[in-house]
Amino acid sequence: MIDSLDTDSDNDKIPDSQEGRGDSDSDGIPDALDASGKLETAVRGTGSFEPVTLLGLLGMIGFVALRRMGRLQLAMRALPAVACMLLGAQALDAHAAEPGARGWYAGFDVGMSMVEPRNKGGGYKIDDKQGMGFRVNAGYSWSAAWSAELFYADGGKAGISSDNAAVGHLGDISYRMIGAGVEWLPMEQGRDAPWFPLVKVGAVQITNEASSDLINYEKLNDVGVYLGGGLGMRFGDSWTALAEAVSYDQDELFFTFGLRKRF
Repeated sequence: MIDSLDTDSDNDKIPDSQEGRGDSDSDGIPDALDASGKLETAVRGTGSFEPVTLLGLLGMIGFVALRRMGRLQLAMRALPAVACMLLGAQALDAHAAEPGARGWYAGFDVGMSMVEPRNKGGGYKIDDKQGMGFRVNAGYSWSAAWSAELFYADGGKAGISSDNAAVGHLGDISYRMIGAGVEWLPMEQGRDAPWFPLVKVGAVQITNEASSDLINYEKLNDVGVYLGGGLGMRFGDSWTALAEAVSYDQDELFFTFGLRKRF
């Protein structure tokens, strides 16, 4: 039996809401999606890692960091600008006597992103959580262990479908990031070592764009804190290769390989 409140625009005895075609309020969105929730991006405003990824990343640098610092202080919640200022002040005090390590650098990274907007209220499926992207970096090192950088990144796209099989794929939500932060190398030689671990933190602004009006989404945080780390290998006097994992938010994790050129 067809609900009297539903419609059957093609007279096939199947309600439009079941077919995914009806648009009873003429808003351009099928009735099957109208009553659903919405997707959410930039969910936490803070980068986050799954436990296995986080432990593997931090375990790589934990022993060196603990030995060097004696203790670690973890700020669970901090404003991006405050975090950068505190880390920068500590770095300047600790390494002001290393003029030979100062200099500008530029870099380019490519890699795979894991993008998964939060599905609030149902109505959607994330049918493609992996994307390819790139990142462009420019920075300044004021010591062998500390540097500050700016970056722009294209973080790939998340594929979005309706949870109604009759509707299928709706389009994509793209991720682009711009930000600034600091990078710390805990080993004694810093970036002058043949290989080195690194940690980075800073402020990021994520921009999203949906390829279809049928995708209803909301960006929850305009500016957030990104967290990351990785391994670097120096070759030659001015070139470095890097493998990094950076979490820009709960719904955007970026794995990259790239090069840095020091000037």
